[in-house]
Amino acid sequence: MKAPNAVERRELLTRDMDNKKAGEIHCLGCSGPCCTFRSNSMQMTPLETLDLLDFLKSKKRWTEELRHQLQECVTEFRLDYDLDTGGGHNFRRTYTCPFFTPGPKGCSIEPNSKPYGCLGFNPQAKNISDGENCGADQELLLARDKRYAESEALANQALIERYALDWQKKAIPNALLALDKEV
Repeated sequence: MKAPNAVERRELLTRDMDNKKAGEIHCLGCSGPCCTFRSNSMQMTPLETLDLLDFLKSKKRWTEELRHQLQECVTEFRLDYDLDTGGGHNFRRTYTCPFFTPGPKGCSIEPNSKPYGCLGFNPQAKNISDGENCGADQELLLARDKRYAESEALANQALIERYALDWQKKAIPNALLALDKEV
């Protein structure tokens, strides 16, 4: 059986976004605080990172300038320092996503390449302007995770072994820089 591709793995989430948008529930009038250090602590798996890296390379956006911007983000928000909270967990730091541009449609990444958590975090009402009444649809994210649990676990493990990665999830800039060193 063929492994699901990036589009298939995001289909539940993108369909939900499209349905909300058809009902005039969208981010188009919002200032985008969910993508800034006010709220964002998004992390990605190696598979999500590979999807995003492939997208950036296909659009000729994976450049030295972007790598520099990613490193600046890591430094500015101290994403290179882990704070152990016990039990094998680290404190998740907030940071402004390096792909966020202020204003409507603030993300410069196409939906089929975004981290799942970004796709699942949406307005829950019309006319959102400053991130009020937004959140993650946990049931939808869990349904997506359950549907692809086996194939993604295998794919992530294969990437971890192939590239000798020492992480399961990292913040977006850290993950991209770490995988780029190996790919």
